[in-house]
Amino acid sequence: MASTDRLEDGSIVEEVKGAPPRRETELRVGRILIQKLNAEGASWSEPESLDDERARTGAREDGADCLSHGPNGAELLIQVTAPETRMQQQLATAGVADRGDCPAIC
Repeated sequence: MASTDRLEDGSIVEEVKGAPPRRETELRVGRILIQKLNAEGASWSEPESLDDERARTGAREDGADCLSHGPNGAELLIQVTAPETRMQQQLATAGVADRGDCPAIC
């Protein structure tokens, strides 16, 4: 859920509640990238979530979200980034994020 309010002083406050979209969004974006690359003649496999791999093996986060395999053992690491990182972090830890809690670069 998201809401935006204008305060009496003219400032705007945005609030987002819920879990941040992660794995499903990352895989969806990874699939779109692979479809585009393959449409242009490449041969990349369906991307797989590295979050699942890290959960299974205990490997540390390295920034890559998805992995796709190509010809001759090639690997394509895919990182999906989103704007407003601090709001996403607040949403992940507290379940609520308020732009008023973030600096202007949020």
